[in-house]
Amino acid sequence: MPVIRMIPTDRIDRVPAPASAHLDPMDPADLIAAVADLGKRITVRWVQGGRYQLVIGEAQWAQARTSRQPMIEATVLNVPSDDRAWNLLHAVALQIGGPDITPLEEAVLFRRLADAGIGHDRIAKACGKFPTYIRWRIELLDLCPAGQTALSKGRLPVGLAWYISRLAPARQTPFLNRWLRGEFHGPREAQDAARDLRQAS
Repeated sequence: MPVIRMIPTDRIDRVPAPASAHLDPMDPADLIAAVADLGKRITVRWVQGGRYQLVIGEAQWAQARTSRQPMIEATVLNVPSDDRAWNLLHAVALQIGGPDITPLEEAVLFRRLADAGIGHDRIAKACGKFPTYIRWRIELLDLCPAGQTALSKGRLPVGLAWYISRLAPARQTPFLNRWLRGEFHGPREAQDAARDLRQAS
């Protein structure tokens, strides 16, 4: 049964043989769905190794590559129903970068993917991010509870939150309180102070 997913544009391959020489058997319902979707989204077939083979929609795929679009919406055929990690990864990829998700929520989702055995590189590709971004977000979960609350309420910039999360647990809350009391002229000064404190300890 086909499913609609956001998939990495660079994981799609064109069929190497001419179209006339590559008419694979295709379920009529799937073919109807692919034709009906033409203009809205491309259709691909999932193949072993986590890659996809283009079935229809070459013009849209070419446009996405030309504009360096990291993800593209596609109707995916032949999805393995028992690949729970695959389904979880693509469900998360649909949410990442949306206006309604917070940095801590991203951190929780990335941690769940990592706990499911999915590597940072694979998560990054699926979500259109860099592996370092995935690591930085997950490390936000090391932030003390008061810091997580301040971050959620917009009282702590996410960049500074990460620097504080790298401090020893006993140092995080006192440093956070200094920030909340306005002892720093801005996030950059606070980040430098947190980095120096970490190196000193």
